[in-house]
Formats: sequence, C-alpha cells, structure tokens
Amino acid sequence: MDHAMKVLASCDSVYFLEHHEAFYYSALEQGLTPFINVVNPTKEVQNLVEKLENVDYSFYKGTPSRASLACNRFFIAEDYIEGGILITDIDCFFNKEMPHISEDIGLFLREEQAFTGMRVAAGILWLKGNTASRVFINAVTNNIRNLDKNWFVDQKAIYETYCKLKDDLSIFKFTNVHMDWEFTSESCIWTGKGSRKYKNKTYLERKREIENGNNKDI
Repeated sequence: MDHAMKVLASCDSVYFLEHHEAFYYSALEQGLTPFINVVNPTKEVQNLVEKLENVDYSFYKGTPSRASLACNRFFIAEDYIEGGILITDIDCFFNKEMPHISEDIGLFLREEQAFTGMRVAAGILWLKGNTASRVFINAVTNNIRNLDKNWFVDQKAIYETYCKLKDDLSIFKFTNVHMDWEFTSESCIWTGKGSRKYKNKTYLERKREIENGNNKDI
C-alpha cells in the first residue's frame, strides 16, 4: 500500500480496558494505523493512554445506551475520514494485511437476511474519504438520528442508505475472507461477536498471544 490504512474503533472505558491491546497492536503488526475513540473515559483510561498515539475521546451526558455506543464510531467518522478510514469493532484484531481498497465505500452485505437490520454487518465499513463516501456517511448518521435507538439501528441505517445511494457509489464487498467470527486461518480480521469474545478458545488464545507479545508497562 502507498500509505498505511487507518482503522477506527470506538468504545467505552470497560471495553477499552478489555480489548484495546489486541486491537491496537495487531493493527500495527499488519501495517495499519489504529485510532481509538473512548466514550466518557475514566481517569484510569486517560492515564493509561498517555503513551499511546491516536487515542481520542467523546463525551456524552449520562451513561449512553449500548446502541448509542455502537453508533458513535459513525458519528465521529468525519473527524478521521481524510485519506480513507476503515471502521471496525474494538473487540476485533488483525491477523493478515488488509487489501488496498479504491472504491468509495466497503460493506459486508448479507442481503439474504430477512431482517433489514441484519442485511449488513456494521463491524466493518470502509470510507474512501472522497465526496461520495462523505455523502454516504452523513446520510447514515442522519438516518440513525431519525430511527429508534434500538440494537441494530446502525446496521439498519447503513443498509437503508446503501439501498438509496448504491447507484451513485463504487462499492467494495467484504466477505469472510476479510472479516469473520468463526476464526478461520484465511481471514484478515477476527471479530468477537457476542459471547465468542469470552468463550471461544481459538479467539482467546490468539488475543492473549497478541497481548503477551507487547510491553506491559505502557
């Protein structure tokens, strides 16, 4: 790649403490530039990240809901979009180099699903940083604002926006080769979907391998 692909995740302090090392250091290992945005960071988190680059904060009044936390990465995407940004989950990590993507946006489509909120996986989204991708993510966030803040609201908003704008976009289609939650050796990204992040032996062993390979005094 001509320059390092940027990758963005957003989370609260609890998820940051649980997952940031594997996300952050595996990204670096695969030639990516990781960015993490922490919502309402605790003092512990703020002290911890003093020696980490590219960790920023968002502040919500009160305690945001799970759905609001899941959506935050899309609302802040505009701050990181210049030059392109890959948006993922904080509980994922990178096992292989991501391919170069030249399309306006990249989506993991699952259009065979009956429920609109499941027809795209929000755990990976590419934005090129050009006008078309900016129009797309602005439409997504506007759609989120107008929908009930239930779980899967981000995926519903992304899919509806894709259906509306797809004829005006070039689209890269992610597959299980790029991201999967069955933890196969072929995939670039393993994501800790649901209880897998706490129970799956393969996922946990790889996560510990990444964590143990990095300096603990940071």
